[in-house]
Amino acid sequence: MVLLRYKAHLAIYARALEAFGIPFQVTGSSGFRDSEELRHLLNLLAAVAAPDDQVALIATLRGQFFGVNDDLLYRFRAAGGKFSYLESPDQCQDEEPRKRLGAALTELRQFHQWARAKPPAAALSLILDRLGIIPLALIRQMGDSRAGNLLKALELALWEASENLTSFADLVVRLSEYYAEIEVEEMSVEPGKRDAVRLMNLHKAKGLQAEMIFLADPLKAPDHRPSLHISRTADTATGYFVAIREKGFQRDILGLPPKWPEKESLEVQYQQAEEERLLYVATTRAKQLLVVSTCPEKSNRGPWKDLYPYLAGVPGLPAPGQSMVEAISEGKIFPQALETARSDRAARIAWGKQPSYAVESVTAAAKASTLESPFPEDSDKGMSWGRIVHRLLEAAARDAALNLDQSAHNMLVEEERPLTELDEVVALVKSVMGSELWQRQARAEKRLVEVPFSLMLQEEIPKVMSGVIDLAFIEPDGWVIADYKTDRVNGNLDALIAFYRRQVEMYKDFWERMSGERVKEAGLYFVSINQWVTL
Repeated sequence: MVLLRYKAHLAIYARALEAFGIPFQVTGSSGFRDSEELRHLLNLLAAVAAPDDQVALIATLRGQFFGVNDDLLYRFRAAGGKFSYLESPDQCQDEEPRKRLGAALTELRQFHQWARAKPPAAALSLILDRLGIIPLALIRQMGDSRAGNLLKALELALWEASENLTSFADLVVRLSEYYAEIEVEEMSVEPGKRDAVRLMNLHKAKGLQAEMIFLADPLKAPDHRPSLHISRTADTATGYFVAIREKGFQRDILGLPPKWPEKESLEVQYQQAEEERLLYVATTRAKQLLVVSTCPEKSNRGPWKDLYPYLAGVPGLPAPGQSMVEAISEGKIFPQALETARSDRAARIAWGKQPSYAVESVTAAAKASTLESPFPEDSDKGMSWGRIVHRLLEAAARDAALNLDQSAHNMLVEEERPLTELDEVVALVKSVMGSELWQRQARAEKRLVEVPFSLMLQEEIPKVMSGVIDLAFIEPDGWVIADYKTDRVNGNLDALIAFYRRQVEMYKDFWERMSGERVKEAGLYFVSINQWVTL
């Protein structure tokens, strides 16, 4: 464990450990506030939240996500383009900036649509995924912390969403507050990983121990007198504060509390006692070996200075040879080596673009195997109608006491369908609930509804096949699998059965693979005609 009295220089030690290839875990760093990726991301989110914020938009276009230089920005505007992702870039008469900025503005328009249509945290997750910023941060210096800070921002967004934050604009404001005003610790991609050097400030070390402790950063110390005093002698604590105006590194005192020299002296005594307590914490963390960093030229300075008198005769660690960091900084790069590195990088990128697996839904695979669709125009009432019927059947299977009318009313409102359809959809669901199949599933020892699944198929390129099974229940001699279909049949039953057969066969095959049990019956339930068809 490496302990620092203050957190200001944690990143310096972390970079050194990373350069040597030593696994480490940082705790208590203020890297969240210093995150370069978060700064660029907040610019982008501000532009997404407010289409008329041209300052945020131009900062985003010039930033690391799009990298548009000032010359192209000028040419775009001079040639008639408008700095707005809600306007068409075709107004720009200069082809090069029109194409370059047009692609960026199209992406931002998509982000804006997500921000309007989806919950704020979900929109942020989609934006992060689309930008690819997390894997990019991960391969840079201090990648674990860089990527971890972005994941921390997403975690904060999810937490704020749980606290009833519903506006994307409000989320941007809140994340900006976390970044600039609220103390937030940085997070790594693998928090709590084993077999790593723990790097932290002293306040985080309370209650922890390690076989070997390094007390590092021997020069960092407070460089100014107290600016506040808390009186702790009475039943109620009282605070006294010095009014200070800071300009860069200059501190101008604007006002002092009454009898401030006396109160300042008391606060200095308290701080000295606190430093002694923390020094005790630091020296008692080691189980086997304590290593104290020193600065002989300034033996009266730093957080560990009170230990120096006791180190006389204690052997120091042997100094290593030229460090890896120095070797890297002094190395020279020749043109041939640069070209080789570029070729290697291009080869790795090309290799990384090759898919290692494919993803497909059962529905898409089944439809791809069918030569022609049996659906004439206006053969059904749309996807929203099918969702309502499926959700009502699911809810009714889970809760026998379901208020069907009220549930149907709520779902029609949610799907923005006319309430005149209420009687029709309720009658349709009730007809299914009166069927023999429904009675069988109600009597079954075990039944499952809306069962999502994913199965890896070992093909030339492995494929993850996913789907959702509407109804599965088990009877004494095996499983029964049913897939509800809400299409209007219109005398087209045989063609519909042929069209959906492959989908049900795949469900049956996959269920047997996953469960290791027999599926004795699988079929289609056509809701519009209240008919169960086994395949």
